[in-house]
Amino acid sequence: MKENICENLTVVKRSGQRVDFNGAKIAVAIKSAFDDNKESEIKANKVYNCVLEYIEKNYKERKTINVEDIQDIIEETLKKHGYIDVYKSFSEYRKRRAASREFFSEKEKHKFVKVIEKINETAKSSDNSKPIDMLINFGKTISEEFSLAYSIDNKYKRAHDEGKIFINNIDSYSLGLTSSAHLDFSEFNEKNIMDQTTKIILTLENMKDEQFGEQTISDIDILYDNVIIRELKNRLFYNLKNILRIEGILNYIDESKLKNLIDVEQSIEIEKKNFDSVLLNERIKILFDEVLEISLKEVEIELEKNIERLITVIEDFHYRFSCNSIGISLGSSKTPESKLFVKIYFEVLNRFNTLKNITTIYKVDRADSEELIETLQNKKSLIVLFMNDVDYDDKLECFTNGLIINKNINDENNTSRGKILLSSSTINLARLGIKYDSKNMTSFYEELGELLDLCKSQLIQRYDIQASKFRENYDCMFENNIVFESKKLECGQKVRKILRNGALNIRFCGLGECLEALSKKDELDVKDFKLGLNIIKFMYDKIEKFTVDNKLNFVLSEDDSVKTNRELLSLDKSMYGSLKILKKDRYDLLSKYLSKFTDIKELCKIAGEYHKFASFDLKVRLPKNASKNKVEEVIRVASLNNVKTIKVEAGST
Repeated sequence: MKENICENLTVVKRSGQRVDFNGAKIAVAIKSAFDDNKESEIKANKVYNCVLEYIEKNYKERKTINVEDIQDIIEETLKKHGYIDVYKSFSEYRKRRAASREFFSEKEKHKFVKVIEKINETAKSSDNSKPIDMLINFGKTISEEFSLAYSIDNKYKRAHDEGKIFINNIDSYSLGLTSSAHLDFSEFNEKNIMDQTTKIILTLENMKDEQFGEQTISDIDILYDNVIIRELKNRLFYNLKNILRIEGILNYIDESKLKNLIDVEQSIEIEKKNFDSVLLNERIKILFDEVLEISLKEVEIELEKNIERLITVIEDFHYRFSCNSIGISLGSSKTPESKLFVKIYFEVLNRFNTLKNITTIYKVDRADSEELIETLQNKKSLIVLFMNDVDYDDKLECFTNGLIINKNINDENNTSRGKILLSSSTINLARLGIKYDSKNMTSFYEELGELLDLCKSQLIQRYDIQASKFRENYDCMFENNIVFESKKLECGQKVRKILRNGALNIRFCGLGECLEALSKKDELDVKDFKLGLNIIKFMYDKIEKFTVDNKLNFVLSEDDSVKTNRELLSLDKSMYGSLKILKKDRYDLLSKYLSKFTDIKELCKIAGEYHKFASFDLKVRLPKNASKNKVEEVIRVASLNNVKTIKVEAGST
């Protein structure tokens, strides 16, 4: 590739330091000058190639080139091709940088000038924003630029800037915020349904300001089991007393005994025979049946009202971070109370046309849920999490991109409940596929290994920032034991002992484009996906070793972020121009490549093999007006092929 044509050339930096020639840095500098310019990537690539050709022609007999000479060549090339506005912008930027270096003898102070300039750019682009939005954007800009200047090691920043990796959510890097969590509300046991719902809402309201990602309400149906039973018992006793008083027979009933008999009930499926000792005649028995039915109906109405309230309030949350969202998981319990909750939950869910902040995650061990089938037939999409693997139990959760974190090298407890996803960093596989071919896989894997090591070290650096915080830095996260083992955290202690149970996520993007580039094919086949599986297994094996060597939990997943896939593709376009695989707006997800397999069995077989090593968001769209049998087939085939999660998207009408 063209970036290697000057690989024997050494660049002399302003400090006198000598480094290897790196074409990617030139591409990034040119792209930055063209940003916000129409068709910027195509123009930047044109200038980039001309700059490389000039250097190759005029410096092939030399051993070194000064960084200032490279910038002069960029300026001359911009002028030559008529990009006068871009030339002026690039030239003015160089002058500002030179003035800053001259004024500030300390490099760290010089970096801060770049932060101020970025804030000024943000102010210009925020003219039409509301004051509070401008304030938040200023804060994010300051935090991001501070992180890039002072918190992130230069080798990680350089790899990020060049598009080899992508460091996610840099604006929260220095703040020490964690990404996402499966919140464990199992200790929430309020006296009634309304109070239980209120406590969940308040916790989520606070948590979204203490993390920059997604929170899951784990096993929400189980969470309401005891509360539903308690609500029914309270209403049953209250209603019985009233009706018996109206009938004029309350004085003939042992009220204390009646209450005790109600209190010992452990299910909403109350049997009348348990009350024979206080139901003195047929009339009272008939009244009991009627009151029980009325009380149960009241509980159902209260539950329905609060589920609708929960969904509505979450949908109306104001999120400070663009990737904030809520997952609601349910379906693993078969108690009468959980079945009631699930039934009403889906009835309420089906009333909402669209949900922007909430994703439902339904756990199944087989396709035996009428509510699940009906919801999909009602054109609602949801994630199915399968519970048929040996590692799966009712304590397993997934995030809405299919990511599962449950194993813990620091504890034998194999659970997702209360586990935190700490942060993520993404490897650009498409770049590697473009650089190499299938005959040079040794070099491919060598560089991939280096990038994995780079991501691992960067994530550990970020973890050290997160782990240096104290319990008092958080109002909500370490209360009520909603985070795994947070009871062990005392006031004045750093959060390291709790965060070490979390997961560090190494992600990948552009796998499909990588396989297209390696195979030189427009259409991938099963053989190509086997090569992809080998690449993923290579990454998985390395990550497993990271976990053992560092006593921290590393996981592997695909990056489904539009921002990441778009920015990395944009950088690659600036370097490689009009390659066929780059003629799109962003790198496609693996699920899109797999969608070419119209046979659900073939699709799920390949997906199941990939799911052994990495999480990715597998999507299956049902046909319009899908029958119950079709829905059941999709769920059954996915389960049989060891697919871990599948996002079933119902067909539109």
